[in-house]
Amino acid sequence: MKKQTITVIAAALLLIAFGVAVYAVTSADYGTQADPLVTKSYLDQVLRPELDRELQEALEAAEAQNQPASGDFERVTLKAGQTLRCGLGTELLLTAGTAKARGTLSDVTAGTALNSGAALTANHLYLTAGDDARLETGETAELLVYGTYSVEG
Repeated sequence: MKKQTITVIAAALLLIAFGVAVYAVTSADYGTQADPLVTKSYLDQVLRPELDRELQEALEAAEAQNQPASGDFERVTLKAGQTLRCGLGTELLLTAGTAKARGTLSDVTAGTALNSGAALTANHLYLTAGDDARLETGETAELLVYGTYSVEG
């Protein structure tokens, strides 16, 4: 009789434990806004197309601003007397020849400002600080340019 009573009590405890476990799992907020589930199909069918669309829009916007969308610098050769007029945020790297700054440029390599009239240092990266920045050459100069610019003269 004692063995039968212990078995009934053990079965009742197991049944209560099972009930508590089922209640805990079913009452959880899985899959709600508070605790969302992310599936592979969501990533493939919803998120990836949205990211692709946003990337395409960003590339088209960069092309519309006449900036290289691929992230590549453009090689520009200035002849004696020509001026390179730069837009805000244009990056410049003098690779050969000489050029003088008109307007303020930031020498990113040295961490200093390059004032108007100062010569650029070869193989230093410069960033334009305004729309009025331009480079003037007295001889042929070769530059790598990333951003908006125009050649005058």
